[in-house]
Amino acid sequence: KQNVASSLIEDSCFWAHVEEARISCKLLSSRESNDMEKETNKLIEFENYVYGLMKNYAISSEIFLPGSSFMTWWREYREIKGTFYRSHLTGLMNNEENYNKYAKGRLKQNVASSLIEDSCFWAHVEEARISCKLLSSRESNDMEKETNKLIEFENYVYGLMKNYAISSEIFLPGSSFMTWWREYREIKGTFYRSHLTGLMNNEENYNKYAKGRLVIP
Repeated sequence: KQNVASSLIEDSCFWAHVEEARISCKLLSSRESNDMEKETNKLIEFENYVYGLMKNYAISSEIFLPGSSFMTWWREYREIKGTFYRSHLTGLMNNEENYNKYAKGRLKQNVASSLIEDSCFWAHVEEARISCKLLSSRESNDMEKETNKLIEFENYVYGLMKNYAISSEIFLPGSSFMTWWREYREIKGTFYRSHLTGLMNNEENYNKYAKGRLVIP
């Protein structure tokens, strides 16, 4: 939808490779394979394939979204290999801070030049975080004004999402937007409801949005 996920991955076969790797994981963990070495080698090949894509910024950081098939594979693979296993890929994947660094690296390479149509988005995020800080610390002389600013920001983000004018890379755990969301949710409480919270409270929606499958009323 609207090219939001059009640059998700340069290799169109990527998701097929992910599913093949997940099958290999299943065969190894269940010991159902007649050739365990073959399945192990397949997974090492997949590791090198992914590392090569990442090294060349040829893969979108959207694969790091919590509900993606790739992250499911990663958890399965890590369980098989154990915590002491080391490789080029594990060196990157074992530190979640690298996911956000990678997203920023893609921006520098112009691979994700269409990250967001509104170039002021991140400035708005920082303003919203300041409002959250003022409300939580009660340092503001006009609490209502800061509250209204946050409601305006909510509507602004919802409008961008509704028009698929924002990349799902904002949903990465380490992004400023997700930091704002956690701060805002803490202020508003679990019972607060709005158009945006209806989307944000379900993490499955992040992956649906990345694939252009999220129906936004």
